[in-house]
Amino acid sequence: MLLTRNFRPGVVFDTAPLGHNYGDTVLEAHDSYTPGSTVEVEFWSAHPNNNFQTQNSYLYIQHFQANGDWKTVLTDGDWDTTFRWRRHLLSESIVTISWEISDDTPSGRYRIVHNGVAKSLTGLHAFNGTSRDFVVTTDRTTSTMAYFTSNTPVIVVNDSSGRTLTLALMGAFVAVVVVAAAVVAIRRHRRAHADPLAAAYQQVNP
Repeated sequence: MLLTRNFRPGVVFDTAPLGHNYGDTVLEAHDSYTPGSTVEVEFWSAHPNNNFQTQNSYLYIQHFQANGDWKTVLTDGDWDTTFRWRRHLLSESIVTISWEISDDTPSGRYRIVHNGVAKSLTGLHAFNGTSRDFVVTTDRTTSTMAYFTSNTPVIVVNDSSGRTLTLALMGAFVAVVVVAAAVVAIRRHRRAHADPLAAAYQQVNP
């Protein structure tokens, strides 16, 4: 009989960094991606050996539906996803979740959800974290689409080379509205305070 011993210590306990919670993002997703690119998000997490998620998943790729629900389209059991864990300092953990976007991925809004279980002196505690929303655009030719990502309106422009330009509209939109309102106010002010003699002259000499 061959006996083997594992001298690596088990999970004693996990901690989240000061000022953060389990599931907070360390590295966020970009605003938009195209098929063939890779989404990568990092979360503050715990040791994955606390729960092997055999009846669950360490990650979910979710697609926003027209009815307002989020539909899970990929998990850690799919070839397009990758889950990597690393220890940070003594008892902190960071997980990196990657998604290689396949060519047949529908366009729309997506997000990445991470599930984990942390071990403390009082027991095991489940947690989850969610990335910001991001857009997948499937048309590699020149096109323009408007979406709301993380409650911020953006326009996604794809050129013929497949490059993606994301324009955050919040600042630009507010600036345009302010300028337009100022112009309207100035015109109304001028009309309301027009020179009476000039107005009479225009009536006599149309």
